[in-house]
Amino acid sequence: MGHFARKSIVKDNLRYSFDGANLIMRKDATTIRDVVEHRELLLENGTTFSDKGIVFDGVDDQVNVASSPLAQITLGAADRPYTLSTWVQEERNIFSSYIISRSSGAVVISMGRNSGQAASNEVSVNCLNQLIKGGSGNGSIPATVPYNQGDWMNIVYTAPSDVLDAEMFINGVKVADVSDSINPITQYGTDLVNNIWVLGRLQLNAFNQYTLQGTLGLTTIHSAVLTPEQILYNYEVQKHRYL
Repeated sequence: MGHFARKSIVKDNLRYSFDGANLIMRKDATTIRDVVEHRELLLENGTTFSDKGIVFDGVDDQVNVASSPLAQITLGAADRPYTLSTWVQEERNIFSSYIISRSSGAVVISMGRNSGQAASNEVSVNCLNQLIKGGSGNGSIPATVPYNQGDWMNIVYTAPSDVLDAEMFINGVKVADVSDSINPITQYGTDLVNNIWVLGRLQLNAFNQYTLQGTLGLTTIHSAVLTPEQILYNYEVQKHRYL
């Protein structure tokens, strides 16, 4: 573990990176900057920092990302590849917690029990590429994995130029791909998601039943598909902070 602790994550094609535990990234008590291109993220409704990341209370906490980082990375072409990675700790295993969503009400990454699909010591994780880039089909790639409340998890979603090659990794290991999707996306659309992102909850949900109660750690986007070896390397580099 000490060997990896002295190294940093893969920097090639890194376009977006923020970490609430990094004092350098904090502008003030309610604002954090993306370390790569210096975009600002606003902590709203009492959301706070900790030594692990950004803490959400499960009621109304959220982080407002002024514009979709993926929209800027794809630069007008929906089929340009990317890798989205986030560390998350969920303190309650409810029906569904929205980790990343869009202001329009669409979820990008969620985790939860999903109406009993997962047992008490499991969690279902969903990555919905259709709601990131648009296109035909639902695009949800689901995976059910062992999980205990309070555990940290690294979720990675890779979106190649060919949508049929999309994959999801958890804690450095591939757990699902398009073949696991009930209604797989068949082609990318032109929706580049120019509206804002919301972290920690679904902004338009007045009942707050999908809010995250837990902590969001390092979140990154690369404008390329990382290899399985790079994804595992990044996990090993960072896991000493969370596990």
